[in-house]
Amino acid sequence: MATSDDELQQLLLTLGAQFRQRLQQELPALRVQAEQLLTASTAAAQHLILQDMRALLHKLAGSAGTFGYASLGAQAREL
Repeated sequence: MATSDDELQQLLLTLGAQFRQRLQQELPALRVQAEQLLTASTAAAQHLILQDMRALLHKLAGSAGTFGYASLGAQAREL
């Protein structure tokens, strides 16, 4: 079944709103992880934190540009 342009536009608006809500959680989470990285007591703990940060940054890099956050996507890729 074909999706009309209006339905597609509405879907993109909905996904964009969900992405913005996700940012409100994920950006502070990255800040907390960065702070934890600075205070991690072992290399193993640092490694786990870095893995989590990398996964989150990878998701942001891939989706940010789709929703109008090209600069955020580029920064996430750089990190």
